[in-house]
Order: sequence, then structure tokens, then C-alpha cells
Amino acid sequence: MAIINIKQTTSQTAATAMEGLHVSGNRILNSKGQEVRLRGANRPGTEYSCVQYGKIFDGPVDQKSIDAMRSWKMNAVRVPINEDCWSGIDGVAEKLGGVYYQSAIKDFVSLLTKNGMAVIVDLHWASNGTDATAHKQIPMPSRNTAVKLWESIASAFKDNSAVLFDVYNEPFPDGNEWDTDAAWDCWKNGGYCSGIGYDGAGMDELVKAVRSVGATNIVLISGIQYATSLVRFLEFMPSDNNMAAAVHVYDFNLCRSRGCWDIYWRPVFEKIPLIAAEMGQTDCATDFIYDVMNYADANGIGFLAWAWLPADCAKDPSIIHDFEGTATDYGIGLQTHLNNLAQGKSTPYYDTFSIYDDARTHWVDNWTPPDAAVFLNENKTVRTGLHSIKFSAQYQKSLHFMCWGCFNTEKIRGVNIWVNGGGNSDQKITVNLMKMSNLKDVPSGTASNNVVGSGYDLASLIVDGGVISPSSWKLAYLNLSWVEKGTYDGISFNSDSEQKWIYFDDIKALAINDDGTDKTIPPNTSGDNSGSVSSAFPLLPSYAIFAVCFVFSVVLL
Repeated sequence: MAIINIKQTTSQTAATAMEGLHVSGNRILNSKGQEVRLRGANRPGTEYSCVQYGKIFDGPVDQKSIDAMRSWKMNAVRVPINEDCWSGIDGVAEKLGGVYYQSAIKDFVSLLTKNGMAVIVDLHWASNGTDATAHKQIPMPSRNTAVKLWESIASAFKDNSAVLFDVYNEPFPDGNEWDTDAAWDCWKNGGYCSGIGYDGAGMDELVKAVRSVGATNIVLISGIQYATSLVRFLEFMPSDNNMAAAVHVYDFNLCRSRGCWDIYWRPVFEKIPLIAAEMGQTDCATDFIYDVMNYADANGIGFLAWAWLPADCAKDPSIIHDFEGTATDYGIGLQTHLNNLAQGKSTPYYDTFSIYDDARTHWVDNWTPPDAAVFLNENKTVRTGLHSIKFSAQYQKSLHFMCWGCFNTEKIRGVNIWVNGGGNSDQKITVNLMKMSNLKDVPSGTASNNVVGSGYDLASLIVDGGVISPSSWKLAYLNLSWVEKGTYDGISFNSDSEQKWIYFDDIKALAINDDGTDKTIPPNTSGDNSGSVSSAFPLLPSYAIFAVCFVFSVVLL
């Protein structure tokens, strides 16, 4: 089956390709039966400008601005909606809300679809049903107003089959829980739920509101925990025959590794279409989004980057410097990938990734059992950046870096670990490869189900001499050619209480297909497993301390 990317030379032929979008199994098809993979960007502004800046849009929304988007070979744009501005309620200025706001949004959406872009209309900032103006994310939309809102939005766009409806941006009921009955029941059915002081509208009734006015457009349903959790999506999802799932994925999310996506996304996208309606990273780099896009392309998932709005990509995940489409360093990743797809090319992709590279880290998830101390990043003895990790074996028996399926020995050749004795030397530290239990078991304290593969004496892995230095940084290298072939879920450092503290920094997994990204260790590094000191054994969660403070998903704009 042909997959529609932006290869067309005219907006007219591109627009035809987006007509009649509908769900068929776990794919989105157009009226000709061709598969359409939605790839593009979010265009923020319409959720906040009308209540904060006295205007409807933040930046231009004319043909020139759309031409800039199309030059990137996007075929989809997500347009956020402010409920109070659309409905003209809760004190929104007359000429910024109601028919004025609706007319402006409809004109913009119409221009986008005429240019061959699918448009996701997204309820981003909702009213809580009081007279307070919608000015931020809230856990769930209000039953008092959101049902009528979706009847209105659906009526406005039901004749445009290139428009999809994202019924609520980022639900986070029951105190932003990941998988509780209360959170998922509230997500589906609404009501006066835990952590919500108003009558919330559930996904089921919002979908029914869309259908009640005769709209057959595809509806998108985001998971809970700010759209990052799909753990029980299939169990609670509304019943509808033209529905897709939506997920948001950033480098600071809980579920941000391919192993985690296989566990929690795969069951969903094998049944219905899945779109990463927001995607991004916050360090002006591209490694994380390349991983998302590579995984998405391999599994039929659409993706839209945050965001087509000029900003400093070191602070916000902005893909552009200006509305002419000049890419930021982070945006170059998306731009390059989309242009390669349009030309039938593949984007060079390497499995090298940072396990720990300062307070912000990719792939590493933090779960601290209730009886373990909270671990903090160190800012005094540092190799690069602002932080290192101070591992005090006297207080924490083990230090864990968990990443769910990240160490595939067919893809990863080894792990670089920079070590500093911190005034001490000859610490007896064991480096272990981990096999993790199910993700949702870990925070409840059942990490004892996790097992550790063969362990290696850290000092024996030091590249130049096999000694941990008391005052300087030394490179240790764990060669994965030594271990049993397979997939592992991270590494841990284990010790006994007699050992003095030690510092770690710049821990990186090196890909087999990486021909020199990291020059420190040559690709053909060899060795044996003479450093092996233990066989598999269960972890002790009572002493476990998991590196890097866990950051819940945050609201962007």
C-alpha cells in the first residue's frame, strides 16, 4: 500500500491526498484508500494569545507562513484551541472570542487544508465550568461546557474530512497517576473525580458530542498523565469506529525508551492508529527525536513536533528561529528527516545514546522506593556540564540506570563510563547489566523482580591501567561483546557499605553502526570477561537509589 508523504508539487494534488481521511484497522487512509502517515508540527498561539496578549494568533498565519511549513515537507499541523475564546465566555474580550475567534480559526484551518495539510484541532486549554478564564492546563475539561464546545467545533468542521479532532490535549486526573483505576475511569467517564474540584467531562461523552452533530471526522484520544501513559488505554477507550490514539513524547517523560514504547504503545498501535501529537526534546539536540521518528516510521506512527514557534530551543522545544522557517539545531532533525522521506531517502540513524549526561538525561527513568533516600546530582566534582553523580555506597547499596530494552547487543557495542574516586581509590564497585520487571511494577516497590546479568569489577574496566583515580576522571569501558547476546534494560553499580563515595559522569552507550561519533573507544575494541565477578542475582529495592530526579511531564505553553 502506498504511503502518502509530501512529495506532491502542487497544493491542489496534496489537498486531494488528504480528502476523506478515515481509520481502517490501525492505519489512516484517504478517500482513494492510500495510507496517510501524518507528520508535521504543532502551531501554538491560539490557546493563549486571546487570553494573555490581546490577539488571536502568535505570529503570521498567511499563505507565506504555510509555504514555509510546506517547504519542510510537512503534511499535518496541530492547532490548539482555547475553550473560553471559542465559546466567548468567562470574560474573554468580545473581539477575541466567540464568532471572531471561531471565524479566525476556521479561516486558518481552511487555508491549511487547501494547501494539502491535515489539521488536528486540539482542545488545549479548557474551562473548569466556572467564571475563571481558561489560562492553563487543567486535569479534565468541564462537563458543564466541554460537551457543547465539541458540538460547536464538530459542526464547524464536519464537512472538511482533512480535519481531525483531538478532544483533550493532556488529561491528568487522579493527581496525575499513571495507571490507577480512578484515573482511567475518570478519563473515560468523567465526574467529580479525585483531585478535580468540578464535574469533569470524560472522553466517552466528548466523542459522543462530536458524533451527535453528524461529524464523521477522525477523533484523537490522548492518554493520561499529560498524554504520556497508554497503560490501560485499550481497557478504557471509548467505543468508536473512526478513532485514533494520541501520545505525547518528550525527553523528560517517564516512558521515553523504545523498550517502554514496545511494552505500552505497541498493544495500542497494533489495534488502532497512534499519533505522537507532541514530540520534542529540550537541549537543542536531535538524538531523542531521531529515535522517536525512527521508531514511529518502523511502526506506522504519525508524529508532530512541538513547536512551530520561534524560541530558544535550549529552554523550549522550538523547531524554528523565525516564521520564515529557519530551523533551530533541534528543528534541523525534523526538517532533515521529513525532506529525506519526501525524496525516498532514509535518515542516517545511530543507536548511540547518552545514559547520563548532566541533570537532564535521555532514556533514564527514576523510581525511588519509599524506603530509599532521594538521590541528588552533584555539582562540585564534575567532568562536563553542570552535574555528576555522587554514589555513596555507605548509604545506597546500588545505583540504577533503567532504560527498558535499550541495550540490544546487536546494536550496542559497549558503554563508556567516566569515573572519579573523589579523593578515594580502589573502591570495589560491581557494574551489572539489568533485566527489568514490568514498568508499572517498579514504583510500587516490587523491583526485587528485576535481575542483574553478569557483573564486572569497575576498576578492571578502566581503559588505562585498571585503577580508579582518587582525583581525576578515568574512562571505563564495558564491552558488550563479552556478555550473552540479547537485550538488557540498563546498568547498575553495586557495592557494600564499606566502600567510599565515587563519582560518575558522561555515561554513554555506543552503537555498533556508529562509525566514530565517540572517538574515545575504537569500534573494534576487544576484550574478555576476566573482570566478571558475579552471576545473575536479584536486586534489593530497599537499598536501591535510582539516578536522576524523576520529572513528571510538564505543560508546554
